[in-house]
Amino acid sequence: MTFSNNRFAGNSYAREIDEPVILESKGCESGEVTASYDIPCQICRKGSYANFERTSCVACSKNRYQDEVGQDTCNECPPNTETNSTGANSIFDCLCVEGTFTKSRAESHRGIPKPLGCVTCPENSICSGGFEKPYPVEGYFRTNIYEEDVGIDFKKNK
Repeated sequence: MTFSNNRFAGNSYAREIDEPVILESKGCESGEVTASYDIPCQICRKGSYANFERTSCVACSKNRYQDEVGQDTCNECPPNTETNSTGANSIFDCLCVEGTFTKSRAESHRGIPKPLGCVTCPENSICSGGFEKPYPVEGYFRTNIYEEDVGIDFKKNK
């Protein structure tokens, strides 16, 4: 390394060096990554996010999802839901856990489809999870049959 006698404003001197120095990378935006300063940034796909160093896209972990491209984080699944694998790219990948069910598959909330949530399985019924409706345990039957029913009730066979 050598120093120059070139004087700048004030008392500082320019420093000359014999090899290139990388002052900063391409400066990828939020949700973008690059493996090297000389490679253009790439946008992370749905189901993934940009790691802290912005060097790679990482699949969302289990029970998280990302439904937009170019993000730095993944969203948590709603309560009582889980994903079957990593890399979920929709809230609909968040399924009700066993012992719970959802009364409706989706509703519109600010233009983004969202499940109404998963609630505890009614008494005398079995809920296998996912989007499956409850079914009665042996010796019981369902008293209401319409999807619009607010309550699901199971009565004992006579």
